[in-house]
This record gives sequence, C-alpha cells and structure tokens, in this order.
Amino acid sequence: MSEKESIIKEFVKSIMNYELKHLLKDEMYIEAKNLFIEKSKKVFVSQEIKSMLYEFAEAKIMEIEKEEKSFKEVLPKGFENSLKVLVYNKGPEIMSSAKEFIKDEKFKDKIKLEINKFISGVNPMVSKFINAESINNKIFTSLSSYFDDPENMMSIVMIINNKIDESSNKSVSEITNYIPYEGKIVFIRGLIDILIGSFVEETFIKKIVDNLENEVVKKGTLGELVRDLGINEEKIFQRL
Repeated sequence: MSEKESIIKEFVKSIMNYELKHLLKDEMYIEAKNLFIEKSKKVFVSQEIKSMLYEFAEAKIMEIEKEEKSFKEVLPKGFENSLKVLVYNKGPEIMSSAKEFIKDEKFKDKIKLEINKFISGVNPMVSKFINAESINNKIFTSLSSYFDDPENMMSIVMIINNKIDESSNKSVSEITNYIPYEGKIVFIRGLIDILIGSFVEETFIKKIVDNLENEVVKKGTLGELVRDLGINEEKIFQRL
C-alpha cells in the first residue's frame, strides 16, 4: 500500500468515526436543512404532486370498495381510539359548531318548512290553534339552550363515539355506495388538500426532520449509520 493510499484510508476512517451529533450543529447542515424545509413546502403544493396523490387515493378507495373491507381493516390500529380522544378534546368546538349550524338561515328555513308541512297535515279545526312561528321559536330556543349547557357536551361526545364504534365494523362500501362518484372524488380531493395543507406547515415538516435527526444521532458515528444502511465499509476501502 502506497503512502498516498494509506493517508486516504486514514482520512476515510476518521470520517467514519465522525460523531453524528456534531453534524446537527454544523452551519452548512443547518443551512441545507432550512433550504430542504422551504423546498418541501413548495413541492407539496405543486400540481404534479396533487394530481399524483388524487389519482392514488381515488384508485385506493375503489380497490377497498371492491374488496368489501371494513373501516376497522382499512384504518391504522388505534385510529378509533385516537379519533375518540380527538372528539373528546374538541367537545367544546363541536358544541359551538352545532350552535352555529342551528343559526344558519338554511337550517331555520328547513325547520319552518317541516313545521308548515306538519300543520297542513292536521285537522283544519286543530290547525287554527297551532302557531307555527311560536313552535319554531320554541324549537330554536330549546336547541340553543341545550348546546349552551356544558353538561350536555359529554352526551354529544358519547353519541359520536358510539357511532364511531358502529361505523368501524361496517364495510367501506356500505357508506360509499350511497355517495355519487362525483361526490366521492370531491370528498377525496378535499381531504387530500387538507392533508397537504398540514404537510406544508413548517412545524409539521420540521417535526419530521427532527425525528429523522434523532434516529440518525442514535447510530453514534457515520460508520455505524453506513453499516446500518447495509453498506459494507470494507468495500469502500477496497475501492480507494
């Protein structure tokens, strides 16, 4: 082995012994990481990526429908419990949203229409004594009071969680068969857009990078990381 080859091998060995924890403090690495985070945000919002995710998700839904799989089989293990915890934590927001929903003019008009239908179907003599506006006001006052009461929040949460349990055992097609194809596409793409919106948040991307960094640092040295990736260290020396 020539002196030149010996120097190169010693240099490579010193690199292999480089402790990865020092890499995280390197200015060039920090600059490259920040650039990666910024570029990642742009990649996720590109039309090419969106179209690819749309196509993949649409094909996957159709495949799941054909196989008659249940939600429990399709969704990740522990998803139901995570969803229930989310519902519990979002209880106040759910109550607030429900209250806003009953204030919506379209909802109010629908209730008025149903009340008028009911009145028109009863005996004309009886209908004279029924005040549609009074009934309507009482319904909305009762609904508003119900959603204002914090004690009723747990009842709503329990109802939703029971529905989650019931739905988890149903096949996906039991639900999706009632949704027109165009409706499925709109729903899938809307969901993808929401997910992409989460991905492009800097905190989300940074969390992924932080987790990767933690895993890399656990390897100790660059040599350990290389070996863990299945790269033969000796072959590297042989090629020098």
